[in-house]
Amino acid sequence: LHDALPIWLKRFYVKSTMKRHGIGKKLYIKAEEFAKQKGIDTIHTRFSSDYVEAQRFYPTIGFIETAPYEMVKHL
Repeated sequence: LHDALPIWLKRFYVKSTMKRHGIGKKLYIKAEEFAKQKGIDTIHTRFSSDYVEAQRFYPTIGFIETAPYEMVKHL
């Protein structure tokens, strides 16, 4: 077996007029399914300090903070 490489979510957002409809969560689920199919075992994300919505969203889908404005989820 080989060590799986992590992936990074970058520029992952939903247009403001489409927020609060579950679209972000559905998109994330697809990204996670893709990662698992590829044997990836870790997903990282990083966002700017002014992106308050990201600070709230990622923990709801299982991410944990590893540094200010950076989170990780082990699959």
